[in-house]
Amino acid sequence: LFSDHNQMVNEVAFSPDKMWLASASDDFNVRLWDLESGTIRLPLLIHPAAVNSVVYNKDGTQLLSSSDDGIVRLWDVASSDVVQEFDHGGLVVHRAVFNPDNSWVATAVSDGSVYIWTVAGELVQQIVAHDLPVHDLAFNQQGTYLATASDDGSAHLWDVTGEVAEYLRTFTGHAGPDLGVSFNRYGSRLATSSND
Repeated sequence: LFSDHNQMVNEVAFSPDKMWLASASDDFNVRLWDLESGTIRLPLLIHPAAVNSVVYNKDGTQLLSSSDDGIVRLWDVASSDVVQEFDHGGLVVHRAVFNPDNSWVATAVSDGSVYIWTVAGELVQQIVAHDLPVHDLAFNQQGTYLATASDDGSAHLWDVTGEVAEYLRTFTGHAGPDLGVSFNRYGSRLATSSND
């Protein structure tokens, strides 16, 4: 049992080597836990608002966190320094993910938009994806498709191989908001989750 946050924990993520666990919380902090000893690596990774998501890059050297403050931060795990910030103008960012080769960052935003950035912080495009907040998003393993899940009760599928994302189709069926979305290993199936 790892217990140190004093408010709700919104997400956890294992490092690729399974030696560390990152946790994102409403207490404004990301904590990095040593899974063998149960100790926390200091200093803490701090936002000025609730932290909604956390994910490692594929080699475990960097960590991406999204927050209610509208800033997504890219952290160097070894030093705990901020490598890059992705500013969404104060809009709540529900989730941030890397594409499979870690060259892009995609963010799910409270105004229904999805932003795609280079890891260097350049905004590549803004997709007006939904009419209501986007809560989750996922790339397929090839990085060619992006799925988005929204409060509007739908998931959308996008082709992101071109300069401008191309809308492909909508998935519906939930009676409540779509809160999660995930591809299977081969990209042939898409699963969504809801609080319905």
